[in-house]
Amino acid sequence: MIFLGSLSFSGDASLDFDISSMLAGEMLQVFWYDCRGDIDGLNLLMRVSTNGGSSFDSGTNYSYQNANWEATIGAGNSSLATTSLPMGSLLSGNRAGHDAGEGISGHATLFAPRSALTSHWVGQASYISDSTAAMGLSGFSGRYNTASAITDVQVLAGGATADLTSGEVHFYRVKIA
Repeated sequence: MIFLGSLSFSGDASLDFDISSMLAGEMLQVFWYDCRGDIDGLNLLMRVSTNGGSSFDSGTNYSYQNANWEATIGAGNSSLATTSLPMGSLLSGNRAGHDAGEGISGHATLFAPRSALTSHWVGQASYISDSTAAMGLSGFSGRYNTASAITDVQVLAGGATADLTSGEVHFYRVKIA
């Protein structure tokens, strides 16, 4: 694994990260820690750019499957045409809170983002539920449905949250062969 860099949130709606130094066939490994929004109900999301970060695809070019567990309760959701990739729970009431200790932490892999193929996204995250205060676990998979080389990624707050007030995201590249 080769460290590429980090992002730190401090009242940002989104932050962008350039991955154009990666080679076709490499994987992007992403780790995030204690990401919190300015209000309860944080959706942590990722979008991609194929044009050097000039714009990030916010069209319905992503798909995902999301499963969540809190104590003994399990639930899931999915979409074949959505505007971003999940980095945690997307279910209302099963999202991270905004107080200390309620952030979302996790890891995921974006497979072959620099190849001109559809890129797959797989990961999991841990959070304290904004509605039940229970520990939650989210497993997710997704795909960017456009066969283009990705040059940049954007981490953003979704849902009712306007800004990410704290948290870190770390990026690594992994050679496959």
